Amino acid sequence: MVSETTRAHSQLQAKHALLKDEHADMKNKPSKLQEEHAELHHERNDQEGDTWLWIMQHDRLQAKYKKLQAEHSRWKAACASLVEEVEHKVLAEEYLVYLAQEYGHTHWPVAKVAELERRQLAEAHELAKEREQALMDKVAALESEVVAIEAIEATSKRKVAKLNSAIKQMCAGITKSHLSSKETTDRLAKELAEANKTLCSQMTTLHNSAKTAVARREAAASSKKLLAVQVTKSVAAPTPTQQRCTWELELMETMERLQKMELKLSEETTVQSRTTSKSAVTPVALLKKHVKLTAPTQQPEETMSAAAKGRFGWACNTKRSGSTPSPTSSSPQLSRRSAA
Repeated sequence: MVSETTRAHSQLQAKHALLKDEHADMKNKPSKLQEEHAELHHERNDQEGDTWLWIMQHDRLQAKYKKLQAEHSRWKAACASLVEEVEHKVLAEEYLVYLAQEYGHTHWPVAKVAELERRQLAEAHELAKEREQALMDKVAALESEVVAIEAIEATSKRKVAKLNSAIKQMCAGITKSHLSSKETTDRLAKELAEANKTLCSQMTTLHNSAKTAVARREAAASSKKLLAVQVTKSVAAPTPTQQRCTWELELMETMERLQKMELKLSEETTVQSRTTSKSAVTPVALLKKHVKLTAPTQQPEETMSAAAKGRFGWACNTKRSGSTPSPTSSSPQLSRRSAA
């Protein structure tokens, strides 16, 4: 019994240690999650700083692009004004040449004048096209830079969204871990309290069963002693051989009954101890069971004590009278014993 209780207590202590380790792990998990959350928060801040830098660069490039567009419009206006000025100069020179030739010569070649005008206009158009092409190249480079910045901004926004979702998931995980750790701590505390209650109840039931077994054994021993004293007194009295044989038979029967009662009591105590070790029983149920089990054993003890009292009284009467009973007189006594 004690070994089983010690084993159960050691098992409960081992379980308590394991539960304490699990509780410590659950306590350390929120700190780890908080560290990961801080790292993700720092990464998010870094990404936000990068996005702000990219946005500032984008704004600067947009301002440059607007400036170049304004410069391009200025160059276009300047080219148009230069073409007009060249045309005016060409026309003036042609007019002067025409006047000189007309005054110096009788005939003016119109084909040469047209060819000169075409050459001058072609040169002016080529200059304007070259300048326009240079401006268009600059605009295309700026547009490509703007597209690259927009792509970088889109990727940065995606990264920021992913980081926000990861941070939300981490916050949800932290809250869940806090709730689960609280639930586990409550559950472990309840289990420990229940285990302590079961241990206390088992110890009390074992103590009570041991006390009851000791009391029963003492009562049986006292009853044996009383019966032995009565038997010795009855044997010491002068009785016939037939009466002595009957008394000896009755004493043997009573001794056998007492041995059976002792075996029953020992079996009952072992059964009670096993049931208390297997499952925790309430003290009210134990009292009811004890009353049910002891009720049939107390009745034969009472009957045996009554029979012993009758025998003891009959022996005293025979001693006082000093007369030997006849077989006829012993028959009602035997009938009384059988009735008892």
